[in-house]
Amino acid sequence: SSSRVMVCFLPKTLLHHGISPPLPTRIRRITSRDRRRRDNVVALCSKATVCTSVPLPSTCADAAVDARQVLRALREMKQSERPSRVRMELPLPQAGVENDKIVYLGKHGQLADWSGGMRQRFRATRPLVDTLLEGRQANFAGLLEDAEDGVGVWACDGDITVLTHVADTTAGLLFKLLRGEYGSAPTREGAMVCVVNAFWTDGGEKVGNPWEFKLREEARDVLKAGSWEVVYCLRAVRTAAGVPGTMWRRYPEPWLVLDETGRVVLSKEGSEEPSSAEVAEALNRTANATE
Repeated sequence: SSSRVMVCFLPKTLLHHGISPPLPTRIRRITSRDRRRRDNVVALCSKATVCTSVPLPSTCADAAVDARQVLRALREMKQSERPSRVRMELPLPQAGVENDKIVYLGKHGQLADWSGGMRQRFRATRPLVDTLLEGRQANFAGLLEDAEDGVGVWACDGDITVLTHVADTTAGLLFKLLRGEYGSAPTREGAMVCVVNAFWTDGGEKVGNPWEFKLREEARDVLKAGSWEVVYCLRAVRTAAGVPGTMWRRYPEPWLVLDETGRVVLSKEGSEEPSSAEVAEALNRTANATE
């Protein structure tokens, strides 16, 4: 992208105040008909069943709008009932291409040309997060400590904090934020922290050096399996046999795997995403392919 992003560094009190006026909303409210349609699709699905097609977002911007519906639903839940620590995985546009059509770039987009490092990733991610938060009282607070890390922060609705690109190498920034070292908002009762496109390993086993005992202990606690609910994921996938597909999850609905025509080939209940083996089995079976 040729667009430029103003980078500001985050004062420690900025998350406590300074919410901007609400933006005009263009969100289409989910109707009871929409819910019935999705429920019918999910009810028909099983590991051995191919279902009718489900309309998928076709661009990265469309995915951000789709994720916005999930965020809105979470916002409308009682604070005591919604998860307090959540993750979202948004597809990123292909570097050097004018359109933002969703294409296979590997998990976390590692197959794309990110020669500009996390700065380049952040330039691609920021417009998507701005779209995700459109219609909310959201304010971009800045980048945490080092612009090279690409960990951006938004304060939203007074009780939601959104971060980007937290990885094993930058998990310490997340821990500081959760402790309130960048402002009190994430520590308040009922607050929710949402990390977009996180890179950390499950359980935080690769966080820190072997001698950083306190950091590694904190990582095992904060990043332990099941402690962060993936409330939205839209990921283009491909099996080793070359069969393309899409993994899609919209909390609290099941995880879905769809083939290239949009047919659901796998539905999995619960918080845990389908494994690579489960995804490959479902897609290859549909395409009569073997690995």
